[in-house]
Amino acid sequence: MKLLIVFGVTILVLTTFVEAKEISQLLQDRRYVERQIRCILNEGHCDIIGKTVKELLPEALNDNCRHCTSRQREHAQTLMAFTQRNYPNEWLAIVQQYGRM
Repeated sequence: MKLLIVFGVTILVLTTFVEAKEISQLLQDRRYVERQIRCILNEGHCDIIGKTVKELLPEALNDNCRHCTSRQREHAQTLMAFTQRNYPNEWLAIVQQYGRM
């Protein structure tokens, strides 16, 4: 469970670039979300957000995201639940690729 929460924190690097209400709008854009997932899984082009997420994933998954803010942790729960609910297979692939198992 801890590993799953940490992934959500990493994905929340989005909060560096957008406000909280904009995150929910981005999550409604299926094409945008799937583009970010393809980036993270090395299956597609990466924009600045995707590149940043990829850089932070190993630390977040393996080091309990020590450098995350409380705001990022709050948003992480939202994104983690969203990813698990809507993209369960991709979620597992991301955890397998970036996390120590």
